[in-house]
Amino acid sequence: MINRAEFKITYKDHKLSEDEWRTAWLKMRMGRFGASQAYRVMSTSKSTGLETYVREKVAEIVTGDREGVFTNQFMEHGQTYEISAAKEYMERNDTILILNTYCTIGEHIGASSDGIDSVNNIVVEIKCPQYKTHLNYLMIETGKDLLSVNKQYYTQCQMNMWALNYEHCDFITYYPPSYLDYPVTHYKQIRIDRDQEFIDNLVARLQIAIDYKIDLLKKIGYTKTKAISQG
Repeated sequence: MINRAEFKITYKDHKLSEDEWRTAWLKMRMGRFGASQAYRVMSTSKSTGLETYVREKVAEIVTGDREGVFTNQFMEHGQTYEISAAKEYMERNDTILILNTYCTIGEHIGASSDGIDSVNNIVVEIKCPQYKTHLNYLMIETGKDLLSVNKQYYTQCQMNMWALNYEHCDFITYYPPSYLDYPVTHYKQIRIDRDQEFIDNLVARLQIAIDYKIDLLKKIGYTKTKAISQG
């Protein structure tokens, strides 16, 4: 069973460069079910759902290669402006965010939020999408609306709250104002409250994924001892 007592949070060592931190971060993520893809454990889709996600995690463990990492110009765009969005959030809310963290719950689960307000117990999730997607988020009126607009991000927010044991998440949609020809809304923050019923279902599905992962590893004869000796 998933044991929250096994919670651990890792902070970026100030001595590490960004590239070194990213390498360490990827290593911690390897083989773990994470918040950004947690929506997949809720899915029965043959191409992208729970079983496929579990097999991808098994492949990561066995090969040491995160084959599922996918980056494109839109993701790079988002990563470039996340810091600007985080700074604006801190200014607007008169708070400090802890960036560059990774939390784990045992050896099977991990979560990495874009920011943590540890004073007010709020987790922050930042998205810097293309404008047509940004516009969709601007139309959201309540946190619950995000579930129908983007279930993946709603699940991500809920899993981050569960992992950190927080009650609230601020979802930020940000479009660089320098990209706009007209001074319209470039920033919006939406409060997402903890949805315990949703989280209970998510945790139950995570347990199914963990059990399937362990079973697959046994079937292929994987052991940590062998992995160490081969390394």
